[in-house]
Amino acid sequence: MYLYIMRHGETEDNTKRILQGQKNNPLNNQGKKQALEAREQLKDIVFDKIYVSPLIRAIETAELVTGRKKEEFIVENRIIEIGFGALEGTPSDKMEPPYNNFFKAPTCYPAPEGGESLEELSRRTWSFLEEIKGKFNGKKILVVSHGAAIHSMVYQIKKQSMEQFWDMKLGNCGIVEISDESGEYEIIKECQKRDTHYTRF
Repeated sequence: MYLYIMRHGETEDNTKRILQGQKNNPLNNQGKKQALEAREQLKDIVFDKIYVSPLIRAIETAELVTGRKKEEFIVENRIIEIGFGALEGTPSDKMEPPYNNFFKAPTCYPAPEGGESLEELSRRTWSFLEEIKGKFNGKKILVVSHGAAIHSMVYQIKKQSMEQFWDMKLGNCGIVEISDESGEYEIIKECQKRDTHYTRF
């Protein structure tokens, strides 16, 4: 199996550096443009299955990238973005201690009221990866998810510590290519796409 894990296109909250988490924000015009550029990049790939987060920004991205309708996608709740609970809608530069550790010291970030910890996020995204591992030999699978959710998959595949959670660059519509053809997950191509607004979500 060859996994193409893609972050959704840009939203207005991305441009304002707001913690959108599980807010159901649509793509903005730039996000739609990014998705169409990604479509050109992936035009020679026929995806056998397409998994999407239930949030509209991921579904819209998948529709634009593939030219297919959402009814053809598998909606997967385990790849939704991290829930920020009471912090959703907060500008990232207004995060107060200890929540401002989210970026600078991930191991010290606690779950806010009604939200998730990074450990909880990591467990559910890894549960998804474990479920599909070895099921689709030789197939090409597109997964459209979110910034923190994808980072949580990548650091675990690379067997890194959570301190390295944010090591990879992952701009909007950035893609990470992964294979399980050896029997274990391995990164084939890491994303190097930066954000226009230097946001993480």
